[in-house]
Amino acid sequence: SGKLTLTYYDSRRGKGRWLVMKSSSDAGRTWGEPRMPTDGGGQQIDGNHQTVLRLKSGRMGLVYATTQVPEGRSGRDGGTMFRTSIDGGQTWSEPTVVERRFGICCSGHAIVTTSGRIVVPVFKWISHDPSGQSETFNAPSVSYSYAYVSDDEGQTWTQSLSELFISHYRAAYNLEEPTVIELSDGRLLMHLRAQVGRMYRSYSPDGGVSWSRPEG
Repeated sequence: SGKLTLTYYDSRRGKGRWLVMKSSSDAGRTWGEPRMPTDGGGQQIDGNHQTVLRLKSGRMGLVYATTQVPEGRSGRDGGTMFRTSIDGGQTWSEPTVVERRFGICCSGHAIVTTSGRIVVPVFKWISHDPSGQSETFNAPSVSYSYAYVSDDEGQTWTQSLSELFISHYRAAYNLEEPTVIELSDGRLLMHLRAQVGRMYRSYSPDGGVSWSRPEG
């Protein structure tokens, strides 16, 4: 359609983190009024950490974090969900669950590969503390990263076989906020934020199912 779409969330409208969208038809020079996307029942969508994708079919896809995950766990940031839209993001399908337990994909970090596969890089905290305090700086926790992939435009999801963290003499260090790009040779490259003062990277030869040992 030639339009640009900006997605963010607004936590000022009462309880919840409501997704908001704006569109531009002139390459981002001007933007329309904000609108609150809804599901098929007209309900606003609670979430953040959002990524909007153009799927191979032409539909739009939405990856987002929410505490409103069916059969999920309470506390922390919640899990990750996925929806599709056939009307340019005005209304969205019922969600499918990508990750139920505290796994978050940062805003803009999910991709669609040339094959049409959706790749959602996710990171998760391990901690004795079930609250959001486990995610704060110097908290007693460890975070690790992995990915989910879908070959049917988000109807079903498969978790990667690899889970990535830094291991040194059996001590574990954080690898989090993963982002993925597709290389010209078909491999995927994951960049990760590390606890040790430099970025790490990992490669996948099979579209996100398995990943190499992270290297700095």
